[in-house]
Amino acid sequence: MNSNQPSNLRSIWQSKILVAGLLVFALIGFADTAYLTALHYMGEIPPCTLLEGCEIVLTSEYSIVLGVPLALIGALYYLALVVMSVWYLDKGRRPTLLRIFQLSFLGFLISMALLYLQAFVIVALCIYCLASIFSTAGVYVVSYLLLRRIDGEAKKF
Repeated sequence: MNSNQPSNLRSIWQSKILVAGLLVFALIGFADTAYLTALHYMGEIPPCTLLEGCEIVLTSEYSIVLGVPLALIGALYYLALVVMSVWYLDKGRRPTLLRIFQLSFLGFLISMALLYLQAFVIVALCIYCLASIFSTAGVYVVSYLLLRRIDGEAKKF
């Protein structure tokens, strides 16, 4: 029996939990932005109980990019992350995880720009938009941690 077996088993479970977290953050982001997209096309504004800036943010000039609702762009972004996360969960290949990390890094940068617009230009905050930022940050951080874990394990051999 290998003395490292409990440690290896713990490492495997920690990695599986991180991958599950990756998928959960991507699914939350997708649900959030898909909901906002559906409401946009129905001509409705979501209820905003925690913050009162949803209507202002979601009807601002920044909510549409080249005629496409930003929420739809977000939903497609999260759908891509969900698909890649499931692919990574199934195949476990580093290049897939690297693409998730790269896409989420880009998403995180865009989210920070959108947060700046909300806070300093529109001067209103939308709880649904903040949930999307949180989801993107979650995917970004978890994918980074997984990459570090994989690269660290590769260096051991």
